[in-house]
Amino acid sequence: MVLTAQSQKFGIISDRLGLAEDFPTVKIPQAFSPDSSGVFLQHGLLRAMPGAAPTFLDSNGVKTQTPDGNIIIRHWRHISAAGIEYVFVYTKAHVYLWDDTTKAYTLMHTTASDCTLWDTVSMSGRVVSTNNIDKVLVWLESTPATTFAPLGSASGLALGGGQFITKAKYLNTSENYLWLLATTEAGASFPRRARWSSYGELDDFDTTGSGDTNFRDYLEGSDILKGSAKYTVRGADILVIFKEKSCFLAWLVESDDVWNMTRAEGNVGLLATHSTINDKEGNVYYIGSDYTVRKLHYGKISQRIDKTIKGISVTHQDNIEATYIDQYNQIFWSIPGSADSTGNDKIVAYNLGYEIWHPYPFSIRAFGEWSQQENFTIDGLDSISSTINGLDAELDQIDSVQSLAGFPLELGSDYSGYVLNLHQSEQHNGSDVTRSFVIATHLTNGISLPHFKRVHRIQAYFVSRSTEQTVSLSVKEDNAASYTTLGTFSLQGSAAIISAELKPNLRAQHFLFKFESTALFDFVGVYFDFSFDGEL
Repeated sequence: MVLTAQSQKFGIISDRLGLAEDFPTVKIPQAFSPDSSGVFLQHGLLRAMPGAAPTFLDSNGVKTQTPDGNIIIRHWRHISAAGIEYVFVYTKAHVYLWDDTTKAYTLMHTTASDCTLWDTVSMSGRVVSTNNIDKVLVWLESTPATTFAPLGSASGLALGGGQFITKAKYLNTSENYLWLLATTEAGASFPRRARWSSYGELDDFDTTGSGDTNFRDYLEGSDILKGSAKYTVRGADILVIFKEKSCFLAWLVESDDVWNMTRAEGNVGLLATHSTINDKEGNVYYIGSDYTVRKLHYGKISQRIDKTIKGISVTHQDNIEATYIDQYNQIFWSIPGSADSTGNDKIVAYNLGYEIWHPYPFSIRAFGEWSQQENFTIDGLDSISSTINGLDAELDQIDSVQSLAGFPLELGSDYSGYVLNLHQSEQHNGSDVTRSFVIATHLTNGISLPHFKRVHRIQAYFVSRSTEQTVSLSVKEDNAASYTTLGTFSLQGSAAIISAELKPNLRAQHFLFKFESTALFDFVGVYFDFSFDGEL
């Protein structure tokens, strides 16, 4: 039965094109499919995520590898009271400080033996680091050329009575207290113990002294401590202490107890120590022991990517790392994406504003951050303008790259001991990346799924680029096993926003339209001209 042969129009658009009341439309997030990869929503546009520049820490254009050739498993950025910025990198065997003047690494510590995890904090002009191999280590900004040394003394941190803390697996700070978790004391291991220092004293853990240092053993259940995070929403300073299967909250009180502690809601622990991350409001996000991504006090947020998260490699899950990208209002988790993974080979990014997930096929072992250290100028602009895409286009086309000193940069370490500058390249570490997004639609706002639609025109809108680059379009109709290529759209144009069209002949009840490109692009929206074509 044919409903009507009259031509219909349906749009899937961004905020950039405003409101359209003369024919049916939906906003891009309503039709956006989790099958999309390497794209994100920003300022009403669907954008291709930039890749990583081949190297960031380099010497006159020659990329610099860690001197020991090992993978960087932890980055740490420290800003001194004088505003001087330092960036430390940690491998399984060494700690290095990057010298931006000499463009070289300075050795700051050699481990007693190889380690698998580093935990680091900054407090009171010092960087404190631990690896559960060496003594807890400290570096002072007042003597920046001096290497890391044991915090307290060469024997460790004194507990009184001739006993010392000789190792700690995790650490954090809260309310001007230093916390050590899963400690080794006088030769005995305490995997469920959390100790805090005296107020403002990083090296005072002597319970026989006059300070307010003490400890708590989290003996509830057989699971052991796994890490920590800080919940700082609306000025709070709550320490979140994770075990393998449970979670606890600790906050400062005006009593001899010093800290009040309670079990958090639910019964979910922490899967990976460095999967915890804060957004700019201070909320805590983490990957739980039940293989879900969770927001503290909210619950599970990974429903749309359950298959990916539950498929994380058990062998390499402890290597998961997280970072918050303020520029895009996204949280990145770098994960071993399948049972066959040999390391972190996929990024899953959560867009906090749209509550949408985006996967990226990037291999990043650890994240870091730094600031642009100097201004850059471009001489002879007229002679090279043809090589700069979209030079005369709108400012939001080039907002992913800045050349001002102090501009925040996101760093990522690869699996060869190099530091990449994320979001600054159309390629990822020198290789082309295919970015795609999938729109799922049955071409109406109403209940029309049982009806077949015949699509005869597709008009797409993009922010234009000055060079010839294209986005391809393919379609999967109803229960088709694979996509069929329809054609390509050119991104080149002189106007700020350009349109391009294809004229296919498609008949289906439901469509998956996949847009793909190795180029950066800003997608504005798409309109479909179609007619109803019966129920059979």
